Amino acid sequence: MLQDVGRARLMRKMFNRADVRRFGRYAVVRELGRGGMGVVLEAFDDQLGRPVALKLLHPHAQRESTRLRREAQALARLSHPNVVQVFEAGEHEGRPFVALELVPGPTLEQWQSQTPRPGWRRCVEVYIGAGRGLAAAHQAGLIHRDFKPSNCIIDDGGRARVLDFGLVAREESATTERYPVVDDVTMEPREDALGSSLTRTGTTMGTIAYMPLEQLEGRQTGPRSDQFCFCVSLYEALHGERPFPGHTAEALAASLAAGVVRSPPPGVRIPRRLRAILRRGLATNPAERWPSMLALVAALEAVIAPRRSGWWKAGLAALGGTAAIFLVWPTEPAPCTGPDPLAGIWDDDRRDAVEAAFGRTALPYAGPAWSRIAPILDDYAADWSAAHAQACEATRVHQVQTEADMGLRMGCLAERRTALREVVDVLSHVDASTLEQSSQVPATLPSLARCDDLPALHARLPPPEDPARAQAVDEARSALVEIRVQREAGQLEHALTRSEAAVTDAEALGYEPLLAEALIERGEAREALGRYEPAEGDLERAYLVALHHDHTEALAQAARSLLWVVGHRRGLHDEGHRWGRTALALAERPDADPRLEAEVLGQLGILLRDQGRMGEAREHLEHALTLRETVLGPYHASVASTTHELGNTLLLDGQPAAAQVHYERTLALQARALGQSHPALARTRGSMGTALLEQGQPQAALEHYQEALAIQTEALPPAHVEIGMTLGNIGRALEAMGQLDEALPFHQRALDILERALDPAHPDVTRARGNVALVLQRQGRLDEALVHSRRVLADFQASLGPRHPAVGQALDNIGTLLEEQTQLDTALLHYRQALGIYRATLDPQHPLLANVWGNIGSVQLERGALPEAREAFERALALARASQADPGLAIPPLVGLARLEHRQGDLEVAFEHAREAIAVGEANQASYPDELEHARALLAQGVTP
Repeated sequence: MLQDVGRARLMRKMFNRADVRRFGRYAVVRELGRGGMGVVLEAFDDQLGRPVALKLLHPHAQRESTRLRREAQALARLSHPNVVQVFEAGEHEGRPFVALELVPGPTLEQWQSQTPRPGWRRCVEVYIGAGRGLAAAHQAGLIHRDFKPSNCIIDDGGRARVLDFGLVAREESATTERYPVVDDVTMEPREDALGSSLTRTGTTMGTIAYMPLEQLEGRQTGPRSDQFCFCVSLYEALHGERPFPGHTAEALAASLAAGVVRSPPPGVRIPRRLRAILRRGLATNPAERWPSMLALVAALEAVIAPRRSGWWKAGLAALGGTAAIFLVWPTEPAPCTGPDPLAGIWDDDRRDAVEAAFGRTALPYAGPAWSRIAPILDDYAADWSAAHAQACEATRVHQVQTEADMGLRMGCLAERRTALREVVDVLSHVDASTLEQSSQVPATLPSLARCDDLPALHARLPPPEDPARAQAVDEARSALVEIRVQREAGQLEHALTRSEAAVTDAEALGYEPLLAEALIERGEAREALGRYEPAEGDLERAYLVALHHDHTEALAQAARSLLWVVGHRRGLHDEGHRWGRTALALAERPDADPRLEAEVLGQLGILLRDQGRMGEAREHLEHALTLRETVLGPYHASVASTTHELGNTLLLDGQPAAAQVHYERTLALQARALGQSHPALARTRGSMGTALLEQGQPQAALEHYQEALAIQTEALPPAHVEIGMTLGNIGRALEAMGQLDEALPFHQRALDILERALDPAHPDVTRARGNVALVLQRQGRLDEALVHSRRVLADFQASLGPRHPAVGQALDNIGTLLEEQTQLDTALLHYRQALGIYRATLDPQHPLLANVWGNIGSVQLERGALPEAREAFERALALARASQADPGLAIPPLVGLARLEHRQGDLEVAFEHAREAIAVGEANQASYPDELEHARALLAQGVTP
């Protein structure tokens, strides 16, 4: 202290001389740094006897005075040991200036770049201080908007001090105010172009390399924007490089939009919890970051001092006119300390084991899939640890929660820990045959947010009063969690065996709520294995047991599963809708898991699509998509599956261009989550190809099918079902290009693969056989085509039942073959049978009804039954126009009416219908080549086609 007093006296003597440059009471000592807008000087306050830093503007930058004064006013309200203190804002001879605390020491940028580099623990300790400074600013309603290592000083005590709030804004104004930026004032020039600030009036503020995407794009900024900058800076301190690649603003923006943090450089090892904490703070979507800077700091503190509880106390001591802060931690053991509950479940050893298992598969998509799965597990583990600590501290430290409430939260978290353990176990045993499905299991981990929802937890049924029975119920529920994960991973027979044992054990235990849960799991396993009737029995029994005990969670799950099994799998649409309405009512209860409502809406959408009610199907799926984006985030796996289903619905509704948009989004989401070479992308490319094929672009479709086949050839066995499906798609594209001889071998190879991989009567095998029949028909090989088509009919009747729409299509196709063979009466019989099935099972406006009425009209015309033909063609045309589906559906009835009118001698009307058919075909790139050829022949030759 005596040295400080002596220094102050010396400074007074030096700077009271007349030849010293002054700004009011401040005498300039030297220049510290200079930028395009201003300069920072070291000066001495001869009134208070202390050194200060003076920040002032160049004369040509006077328009920045408002912003500079705003910075001073904002920081003058903020006094925190981790923020450089502002003393005064003023003006001298027309030049605005700010006097602030002079803090000797290196910037964070200089400190973290020293050799040897600071260790990870010391880096985190120092950055925690900077984070506290930012948190204090946020609590005062201020946003920094340009935090970076060069805007933070390490003082003599090793404490981080945030400075240069030159871009500070009130939180409520951060959306619209866009102020020009005073250049960074640094001790050394920066070579990195991304390290420079944007300085033009009206442009986005901040330093590009550290900006979040919302700031780079000029959108709303807030406290979570500072959080992102902080995490970029800490990541750089730990790894020696920033988390997102890109040497230009455009390249960096693309990396930020992709949202994939680069892998650590070789040799850099930091705790997995720390990786997860940073990854969350670096999320592209601000809503996915930490809820506050304080929450982020608390998570970092837990990494370097796990479960340390207690309150630090601040003491102030006057030392030479400056304030010093010291922290006093309690010495007694913290009440929520203990071993890491995730040790042996998800730690560095388990992480290494899973990574090694992925590597052993030697599949091309294993590495990219692992690089995306690891962060999901890291984040889940970090969030679980934080939730576990919060559940304990709310009762034992802060005393704002009862022991009973803590018990409910801990029980919920125990179930989630079991799920995480089982997911990790499944992943650590993957091989080439199980990797594809297993790699998507982490996305099914149960919600941790439910464990913070005390009203929902209180709504759950209490366990048995007997402690021994209660313990047995807990163990049984843990087993059910394991079974669910195994089922999601595709271990279906194993899951069924275990679920059968779980039902037996639940019956023996005599606790019926558990029995309902076990029955649901067995029903789900049976459904996944295609055993629909036994599954329905399990689920109905589960529903009744749950209803008896008011087990609302099990009620909702059972009703949701019955909607799917009864309505979609068994094709009992009306009954499926009854279960759907029940499930939706249960899912909309305040205590229900919000994800359940999205699941029910999505399944109802598919059921409506099964019925041909495309508009309603689309509405339900769009609602499900919105809910999933809101609850799970825009990049969750279920979002991709919903966009795919929306595409499928639009495709079936005759809107292939709109479907293509959804498929493109699905591809982007899947590539982000799984990498470009995962088989899931091959399936979506197949859908994209079909959308292009429906738009009359067979060459583009063929390219997508070929890309899908390339992925599958690398990733799947040569006789895999999906390879068979893709070969069939290639055949369809070649057909559309008129290359029938080239198409037939692809269809035959597809049929061969599917027959060997599936049951011979499986619907996919039957559809492949139908494709062979259609090519043979177009080649004029009608007898061979008829043999295949009759087999298709028999197999569909056996596998789907006699009243399924696919049976109607098979009858319809046989009718066209018989018509070509001039077996007109038999053809008409088949058409009428198809019509009866369609009327019984499909929406009255379904496109298949237009198709079959057109076929009836055609055969009646050939039979000479002209009134009946006219009625059928007119019905077909009305349906085609009313359905708003494929515009080309109108072509066959228009050509049929043209032929009819021509036969009756009304040439003018005949030609009018023919011209309309041709116009529809040209406007919509429609297929129907035979019908359009008839129309052109009619117009060209004036004879009956």
